[in-house]
This record gives sequence, structure tokens and C-alpha cells, in this order.
Amino acid sequence: MSQEYITLLKIRKYYVIGILIGIPIFLLVFFQIMVFFNFGVSVITLLLIITCLFLILFSTLFFLSKDICPWCKESFFNGAASGDGISLIFRRNCQHCGMPKKGKNQQD
Repeated sequence: MSQEYITLLKIRKYYVIGILIGIPIFLLVFFQIMVFFNFGVSVITLLLIITCLFLILFSTLFFLSKDICPWCKESFFNGAASGDGISLIFRRNCQHCGMPKKGKNQQD
């Protein structure tokens, strides 16, 4: 398999783990620091929402900048017609060219 393909799958794994685990842990720590310094609830809520939006925005932009198929040089996970997020987690073939194709004698 192509080294770029393996790197792409690693980046996807880190992105999903970061979104599902990393951001909530960061927000919890941020919340605890804000409570320790006695900020008001409305200020804490506002800062948590802004921080969460920025983290999700920049992590998604970083991921999409690396989302390039090594074979056809198009977007690997995102296609023009589909908008589902589930394919991001389970997709192993390019949306455009279908690579990497498995042979009959290859195992997963």
C-alpha cells in the first residue's frame, strides 16, 4: 500500500479521536480553570462555546487540508454529492477513483 494512504488513515484516526475525546477533555480542563478563577457562569459559557467552535473549525480545516487521495489527487473522504459524517469514520476507498482496490487473494 501507498505510504501516503497509510498516513491519510492515521490522520483520520487522530482527527476522530481528537474530536471525540480531546476536545471534551480540553473543555473540561478549561472549565475547571475558569471556575478556579471565579468567572461568572455566563462568561464561562460564552468562552467555552467560542473555544469549542474554534477548536472544531481549525481541526477540521487541518484535516481537510490533508484529505488528498494519493492516486487521483482529489478529496479522499468528502465528495461533492455526499454530506454524511459516518463515511469519514468507515471509508477505506477514495470517493472518486475507488482506490485502493482489493484483489481476490488479499486480506483486510
